[in-house]
Amino acid sequence: MIRNFWIVRGLALLALIGNLAWAGKCSLDVPDGTKNNAEIDVLITTKQGSNAAALRLKHRSQTSLWQELPNLGIIYVRSTKLKICKVAADVDIDVVSPNRTVRMQSDFGMVGAGVPSSPYASNSPLQTNVSTTGTPVTVAVLDSGVFEHPDLRTSTGASRVLVGPSFIASQAAGGDGYGHGTHVAGIIAGDGTKSATEAGSINQLHGVAPAVRVASVKVLDANGAGTDLSVLQGIDWVIGNRSTHNIRVMNLSVGRPVWESYSTDPLGRAVETAWRNGIVVVVSAGNWGRLNGKMGGYGTITSPGNHPAVITVGALRHRDTSARMDERLASFSSRGPSIVDGVMKPDVVAVGNKVASLLSPNSTLALSPSAMRVPRGYYCTASTCGTTPSTDYLYLSGTSMAAPMVAGTAALMILNDAALRPAWTAAGQTFVPDTIKARIMKTATKPSAFPASFTAPDSTGVMRTVYQNVRSMGAGYLDIGAALKSRDTLKPGVRAASPQVRVRKGGGVYVVHPGSVYPNNVLWGDNVLRGDNVLWGDNVLWGDNVLWGDNVLWGDNVLWGDNVLWGDNVLWGDNVLWGDNVLWGDNVLWGDQVLKGDQ
Repeated sequence: MIRNFWIVRGLALLALIGNLAWAGKCSLDVPDGTKNNAEIDVLITTKQGSNAAALRLKHRSQTSLWQELPNLGIIYVRSTKLKICKVAADVDIDVVSPNRTVRMQSDFGMVGAGVPSSPYASNSPLQTNVSTTGTPVTVAVLDSGVFEHPDLRTSTGASRVLVGPSFIASQAAGGDGYGHGTHVAGIIAGDGTKSATEAGSINQLHGVAPAVRVASVKVLDANGAGTDLSVLQGIDWVIGNRSTHNIRVMNLSVGRPVWESYSTDPLGRAVETAWRNGIVVVVSAGNWGRLNGKMGGYGTITSPGNHPAVITVGALRHRDTSARMDERLASFSSRGPSIVDGVMKPDVVAVGNKVASLLSPNSTLALSPSAMRVPRGYYCTASTCGTTPSTDYLYLSGTSMAAPMVAGTAALMILNDAALRPAWTAAGQTFVPDTIKARIMKTATKPSAFPASFTAPDSTGVMRTVYQNVRSMGAGYLDIGAALKSRDTLKPGVRAASPQVRVRKGGGVYVVHPGSVYPNNVLWGDNVLRGDNVLWGDNVLWGDNVLWGDNVLWGDNVLWGDNVLWGDNVLWGDNVLWGDNVLWGDNVLWGDQVLKGDQ
């Protein structure tokens, strides 16, 4: 049923894109059969430079609710279908979309694959952060809230959690009724206090950037669900308060299916606005990788992870060893390119299977019979702690857990390089997110370093063959140390938007710049990164012969043919996309069946 949902929706989108319902301006999935006089909630995306006050004066009488999100150019409206159609005809309105449901992108952690106690040892020099003057660096976590766990405090006991607003009507701003946001926050900023101070402690379970502050913005309810509106309100708040709280990074471990182009999707518009305002936006890729049918898990990137500007993160399974190269792609991790726009995603992958992080007491996840608490013996001696379940730490799996690995890395990069934290009024501030994205992608361990495929059981015992290539791993496996050491800079005006795939008339596929986001200069141009090691040298990525000459990317039997997206042979064969020395080389999200982590 789920597989059919994706295939049918994909065919519908391909057939109907550009011919949207409701007079061409109302998005594709507005419910059919809605009566003209029945009130519905919609999101109006206005054109850049339009006057919100003038629109309100002109159309407010047509609505029973009119709520503006001033930083995003989006208006939340309640009205009838007939009246909304009339409003949508306004030349200052780009598109009208329904207020869709979004959910977290994680699953209960299952036994089988361990994770390291932290991304690097507690005595590593990477733990020594360069302090910034003034307001501490803050990472915004748009999620189900954050419980003020002992691991999220300073050495003096002060909380490092900034409690922002709740955009869930039934829940207060503080606390975490679901438990997902606390887990995410721990991966980013947990310092391991509880595990380190336990009698007989042998392991410190800390996050990537244990010195940063977390801004909790509640956009999901106690069941891990929210709406486009709650997420949009959260993003709008972050943009409006970025300089007040020094919010440099925003983590979105949430998503929903792609129903339209990122250029008209309200979530896409919002994350792009945040990016343009100097905020590094990190988004989970989605957990649809096990859709094996004809789609093979490809084309399942969720929104807003389909936007070219953001850093979209897929998930790896850790093998519980100290070696990096025995990690493998998690079978549930969504793969690109994105549906509708063909954006090459994910951008990178990070560990996201059975990740140990912070537990929010009495939350839905903590109390669930399916939840798996970390055994206390994992971080203290068996003679002292035994094997009783921890009341402080929980295992979860999903791309929701992989995204904060990258968000924490971005925060560490900002802490360790003063060039990445200019004053908010500085002219170069808006290019910081692109520099961070480019460094992370360039320094990642390329997919070609991993086996092209492997076969292994998931947690239910189903044997799955997983392909490891640029469609599933992007630039490769996050390398925190290498990203921190990088001092590569972008040329003025160059942006790091992810490229897009296009189908050539008559057959074949080629790659283009995402011009609708950054029409002038993008990363994939002449000698884009300055420094000793230029990404591709003088013979740039997209020269006259496109990527591989006249036969383009995949030859004649391509994207939507009988052999799935690109057939059984992975996207570009053994040499992957750009080789070794260059940039690229769940509780099912919207269904009833539960996706479990890998063994």
